Amino acid sequence: MTTFVTVATCYACTHIATALRRASHTDLSLTRDTSSPRARAPAAAGIRPVAGDITDPDTYRHHVEDADTVVHTVLDMNYPVGTDTKLFAKLRAAQDRTGRTRHLIYTTGVSSYGRTGISLLDEEPPGQSRQPAAPSPQPSPISPATADSLSPTPPSRSTTAA
Repeated sequence: MTTFVTVATCYACTHIATALRRASHTDLSLTRDTSSPRARAPAAAGIRPVAGDITDPDTYRHHVEDADTVVHTVLDMNYPVGTDTKLFAKLRAAQDRTGRTRHLIYTTGVSSYGRTGISLLDEEPPGQSRQPAAPSPQPSPISPATADSLSPTPPSRSTTAA
């Protein structure tokens, strides 16, 4: 199985990609500079860095088309909804062209909690007990109606007078 990871150079993303690689997946990891030290670290684990920019879908379109699974691990802080929507559109276009559904794993980070005063955050939300999680239902592909409703909204730029 070929897995395309939108970025595997951050801490959590490297671990995700490495675990997939250990499970015999062929992993590709998007990076702006394939020769950077951060890109070479995942490469040492057998993850192939591929050049591209998450803000420009044409730089990674062919990797999405070749992949069986896309693991979306990056957040474009300048245009998060729009960048995600562009990726989803590339997935849908690839499916329309080939008739083959790709799996999408969409991740977020604990940074969404902001400053919590907790020195280490993991996948358990603050204040949550350590009860075993209930089995998750099988994800379904994004329906065309859902994908169409995800129209990109440019970020708002507000200024305040001092």
